[in-house]
Amino acid sequence: MKYLCPEVIMDKPKVSILIPCYNSETYLQETLQSCITQQYPNIEIIIVDDGSTDKSVEIAKDWVHKFDNIQLYSQPNSGVCCARNLAFERSTGDYIVYLDSDDLISSDLISSQMELLEGANDNVIATCSWGRFYTSIDDFNIEKKSVYKDYESSIGLIEDLLNDGMFGLTCYLTPRSIIDKAGTWNETLTINTDGEFFIRVIANADKIKFSKHGCLFYRSNNPNSISRRKPIEAKGASLLFSYELILEYLKSRNLLTPMAKVGLKKLFQAVAYQYVIYNHIVDRARKQVKALGNIKDKPNIGGSIFRILCYLIGFWNVLFIKHLLSCKK
Repeated sequence: MKYLCPEVIMDKPKVSILIPCYNSETYLQETLQSCITQQYPNIEIIIVDDGSTDKSVEIAKDWVHKFDNIQLYSQPNSGVCCARNLAFERSTGDYIVYLDSDDLISSDLISSQMELLEGANDNVIATCSWGRFYTSIDDFNIEKKSVYKDYESSIGLIEDLLNDGMFGLTCYLTPRSIIDKAGTWNETLTINTDGEFFIRVIANADKIKFSKHGCLFYRSNNPNSISRRKPIEAKGASLLFSYELILEYLKSRNLLTPMAKVGLKKLFQAVAYQYVIYNHIVDRARKQVKALGNIKDKPNIGGSIFRILCYLIGFWNVLFIKHLLSCKK
């Protein structure tokens, strides 16, 4: 790695990479290596261990001893959102990147995003492309997404995210001041934590700039991921609650545009479809769709037969039939 002199480093705004860690001994070293080899000179890396029972802490301590810009903090197992909030509290960077302890970032990611933000005001977010890999980044392919572009206003990105667009959480390079305004990660959520958090973050930004260089390598085979460990009913309830929080926040900011309503309707319908055997989840989702008003948009979930039936007798009637059939299994 090329080390720059202190004068050069201090001349650049500091970027904090915040890493929550839980039983990540298999992947943590590779993740930290991708951070420490960033071309951007002024970074700090904050690791928060969330009560790991493997060798994650030992591995992290070894890196702390080798590099002055890596810090390690520990907490009893309290969840990834709590760990991210603690990491933010301990960080000192002008810009923030959230990174999971099994994912990787290209060496030019932060430098390419910071180059875009040079001369911009403090209310601009930078994004980047991303893709999945399973065992090796040799199998990596960049996902093609409609959100890979600049946005002159935050509502444009919010509308696209609610209508099938998606960024990995590490794709966002965010000024600290925006996060201060948006608030902390919601520690009651266990799924879609990044979706709920970054809707608030984006809502407090003026513009979004997309970097055509640098990318996130998102690992998709980690057995310790939140989505794999959470019981299905609790997962559905938390997912629904995250969408309800997004709805209320957009209302409070006067950002509930017609396109945002369409997207939220689809999300509530998708929750009802996926968790159809749980009446309380379906009932709450249906109430939210009704409250959004008469939105003319065809459901984009289910197979061809399901969609044809929706066209003939309506989404909720078909869902009721699906519920009856599911309960008989």
